[in-house]
Amino acid sequence: MPAEIKCPNCGHEFEPNEMIREEIKKEANIKAEEWKKKKEKEFAEEKTKLQQQMEETLRKSIGTDFENQLRMLKQNNKDNEEKLKLARQKELEFLQKGY
Repeated sequence: MPAEIKCPNCGHEFEPNEMIREEIKKEANIKAEEWKKKKEKEFAEEKTKLQQQMEETLRKSIGTDFENQLRMLKQNNKDNEEKLKLARQKELEFLQKGY
């Protein structure tokens, strides 16, 4: 028969196994809660880090796209200026021959 212990303050009788089991359960719950908070913090930090990396990558990509578009527009403008210059030269030659 298990030995029961009587509380000197309230007189409640209980088995020591029950008390040990409750204490272990309480400690396990505290450790589980601490682990959960730690993992949530790590997750939040990792999420922030990934967001920053994605933003940086996106900025670089947009910057590269903008630079490419600008380069293409400048080249197109240069080509159009050359075509206009040639057209004006031909027009001038045509006009000079006609008179």
